[in-house]
Amino acid sequence: MASLNDISKGSQGSQLIDLNGSEKRNDYMDYMSHLQSSAAQLRYENSVLKNDNANLVSKLDRAVSKSRNGVEIPENATTAEIAEAFEKLNDENCRLKREMERLIRSNTRYRVAMQNRDPSLIPSEEQDKSFFNSDDSGGRLCQCEYILNEILEAVSYKLETYEKHIWEHRLATLTSERDEIAVQNISLVDRLAEIEAIIKVDHVLAERFNVPLEGCDEKNQILTLHRKLGFALDVNQQLERRLAFETQLSRSWQSNMHTIVSEVSFS
Repeated sequence: MASLNDISKGSQGSQLIDLNGSEKRNDYMDYMSHLQSSAAQLRYENSVLKNDNANLVSKLDRAVSKSRNGVEIPENATTAEIAEAFEKLNDENCRLKREMERLIRSNTRYRVAMQNRDPSLIPSEEQDKSFFNSDDSGGRLCQCEYILNEILEAVSYKLETYEKHIWEHRLATLTSERDEIAVQNISLVDRLAEIEAIIKVDHVLAERFNVPLEGCDEKNQILTLHRKLGFALDVNQQLERRLAFETQLSRSWQSNMHTIVSEVSFS
């Protein structure tokens, strides 16, 4: 009777061992399947990020190719044409700056989101669907880089707005001063023409200042046209200097764009 009890106990123990072993095998298989699904998901996420990176590089290439030659100005361009070219170049500089800052922020968001596997770091308009698994909360990296990037973005926006207002105010002030000087110059020219007309009709003043009595109107017109031409040439030179500065600024932004293209290509 004792031997039968021992045999039954031994069989029960072997069944328990088999059950424990089967449970461990099932846990191991579940863990392996989880690892395989995680690896497949990571490969898919990597392919998606590579496609996004390629799209960003193509967008940058198109933007750089469009602005590589800048604004072409004919040799015999008038003041109005130079002013129009200056405005186009200024708009192009602003567009390149906004595009570069947007690509920097987007690249930083994608990189931090990939490291932390957190899709909430990407704006809703930039993510097509959720490719990240947020179950692994213990393995996330520190989000200090993303927070600092957001702070930098906010500060850059404030500084950009502040500097923009300052430059707009200075430009408006200089423009008003230039217009005021131009009006004063025209008034002085008109006053000078009046004085010359008075001298022309007065024999004493004409002899004193050696002004001929005949043909004075034509001479006044020539002097007036000469002064207006000098003023127009001065304005033209100012616009050319501003255009050269904006061209140099555009070239620097294009250089920065090429640098970002290379960084995005290797990232």
